[in-house]
Amino acid sequence: MSTPPAGWYPDQARPQLLRWWDGLAWTDHTRPGEQPPQQAQAQRANPLYTEPMLIVSQRAWSGLAAAYDVFDQHQQQVGSVNQVDKSGAAKALRFLSSSARGFLTKRYEVRDAQGQPLLTIEQPAKTFKSKFTVSRADGTLIGDIEQRNLVGKARLAFSVNGAAAGELAAESWASRNFAVTDEHGRQVATVAKRHAFDKTSLKEVFTTDDSYVMERPQPLSEPFGSLVVATALCLDAAFYEQQE
Repeated sequence: MSTPPAGWYPDQARPQLLRWWDGLAWTDHTRPGEQPPQQAQAQRANPLYTEPMLIVSQRAWSGLAAAYDVFDQHQQQVGSVNQVDKSGAAKALRFLSSSARGFLTKRYEVRDAQGQPLLTIEQPAKTFKSKFTVSRADGTLIGDIEQRNLVGKARLAFSVNGAAAGELAAESWASRNFAVTDEHGRQVATVAKRHAFDKTSLKEVFTTDDSYVMERPQPLSEPFGSLVVATALCLDAAFYEQQE
C-alpha cells in the first residue's frame, strides 16, 4: 500500500479540522477546514461581514450576563451578541462581586438579525491577559485573539493555527480608538469607543452604556474577517467589562 503524500487531510477525531501529514506520520499542526459552499456564500452576504460600519451597543448591564445589539450605519439591527452557558454559581458570583467578572470562563454567541448563530467566542478564565477562541456555529475553529500587553497601548493579536494573522492596537496608552491591521501591517479597519452613541435619535434602542463603532472600507477575506468581527464585538469584555 502506497503512503499518502505530505499534505493537509481531514482530522479523524475532529472532522471540521485539517491535520498535516508529513509523508511519514501525523503532526500536531492543524487548521480550520473549508466552509461548505452554502455556508460560505451565506456568510459573504451577511451584513455583519459586508456592512462598512457596525455599531455595537451594550444593553443595560444586569450584572449577570453581557448582551450587545449590533446595528448598521442606517440604524437597522443586523445582529446581536449574547453571553451564554453560564452556570447558576457563576451568575451568583457575578451578582455578589463585580471584581470576579474577569476571572470566570465566558462564552458568547454571535447571532444574525434573525437570531441564527454565526460564531461562538469563548473567553477562558482570565488571569492577567484576555484571550478569546473564535469558532463557527458548527464548531469549526477559526482562530484566537489574545491580549499582548498589560502596560502601554492596548493590543490584541490575531492568530490562525498558531500563525500571526494581524492585530488590533490602540492609538495611545489612554486611547479607546483602535486600528486593525492585517498580517502584512496594512490598516484595514478601525474601531472606536463612543459615549452614548446618537443618544437623541436612538434613545429607545441604546442605553447610556458606551458603544463601539467599527468601520471597514471593504469586506475582509476569511478567516481574518471573522476574527475582526469577533474582536469588534468582544472589545468590552477584553478591556473594560471587569472595570464596571
